[in-house]
Amino acid sequence: MMPGLERFPDSMEEQDMSVYFAEKSWPELSDYIDRNGLIILPVGTVEEHGHHLPLNTDIVIAEGISRHVAEAVAGTVPVLVMPGIWTGYSVRKMKKWPGVISIRSEILIELIFDVMASLADMGFRKIMTINAHGQNPESIKLAARRLYDAHGVSVAATNCWSMAADTMKRVRKSAIGGCLHGGEFETSLMLYFTDLVDMTRATNVDTLTYRSEFYPGDAFGSVSGGVFLSTWAVQESVTGIYGDPTEATEETGRLLVEGIVETYVRLIREYMSLP
Repeated sequence: MMPGLERFPDSMEEQDMSVYFAEKSWPELSDYIDRNGLIILPVGTVEEHGHHLPLNTDIVIAEGISRHVAEAVAGTVPVLVMPGIWTGYSVRKMKKWPGVISIRSEILIELIFDVMASLADMGFRKIMTINAHGQNPESIKLAARRLYDAHGVSVAATNCWSMAADTMKRVRKSAIGGCLHGGEFETSLMLYFTDLVDMTRATNVDTLTYRSEFYPGDAFGSVSGGVFLSTWAVQESVTGIYGDPTEATEETGRLLVEGIVETYVRLIREYMSLP
């Protein structure tokens, strides 16, 4: 049992039960509502990820992490994982490569809000989003703010790379510029979660080289200030990615998942204790 999490009452089913929202009947769902259950909503997208990764990379990662997190706390917290939101917003420039399914940001906000509002209408008061697509966070946060105003439900909006920061800085093999879209981070997770990665087609030609005092040049770099600069505007991509996937390994993916889950367990402990 994770430190600091008490065993959930024995009346809950054991951990071998499904953690998936859509596999429940409505009477089963009512039990989770009565017990102030936690809903995890994975959010990703379908878009190109270079020559070596499949189009579904972001949603596979979001759903994979959500399942691992739910299973880690299922004995202490009544938790369910929603079907993932598989389409998000992607910048127009990415559409030079086939595979990008993008919806307008205002539609994405409405979609996420309506899904979460449906949960709030049922009676759920604890909702956590686990996002794995870099162009989704602002839409998710706006939907979460609207949900609090409309329903008084405070959403824990999270991004998987933020929860992986300490672990990735410790285990990464690529230099700064190697962990962005389709780089070492995503490729390592996909090697761990799936058999869909073609490492013979991975290349480091799109390692991001631009950085400044305002731009970190990496998902795990750091700079002072809060300036937004689109990666797609600061350096041209040859293959449709930014980063160095050649340094990715399945073992790095395993270590990342372990570290991410441990971080989420601490967050859930705090989130579930809030009024």
